[in-house]
Amino acid sequence: MGKKYVYIGKGVLRGCVLTIIIAFILALIQTFSSIGESALSVCILITSMISIIYGCVYATKKINSKGWLVGLLVSVLYMIIVYIAAVIGGKDVLAIKDLWRVLLALITGTLSGMLGINL
Repeated sequence: MGKKYVYIGKGVLRGCVLTIIIAFILALIQTFSSIGESALSVCILITSMISIIYGCVYATKKINSKGWLVGLLVSVLYMIIVYIAAVIGGKDVLAIKDLWRVLLALITGTLSGMLGINL
C-alpha cells in the first residue's frame, strides 16, 4: 500500500521536473524573441497539461490500478505545488482563469490516469 504513494510522489516529482525544464526552454525563447502575453499564457497552460499527463501516466503504469484516482491525486498534488510556487513568487492566484486551470488540470489528470492503465 505504501509503495503506491511513493509512485504517486514520483509522478508528481517527474511532472514538476518536466515543468521546470520546459519553463527554462520558454525563458530562453522569450529572451531571444518577443512572445506576447496571451501566447505565453497558452504555453504555460500546455506545459502544465503535458507535465500532468507525464506524471499521471508514469504513476498509473507503476501502480497499475485505479488509474482515475491515481491521476486525480497526481494532478491535485501537482497543482498544489504550482500554486504554492506562484504565491511565493508573488502572483495573485484567486482569479477565475486560475480556477479554470485547476479544473482543466483535474480533468486532464483523471483522464491521463485512465490512459496510463490502458497503455
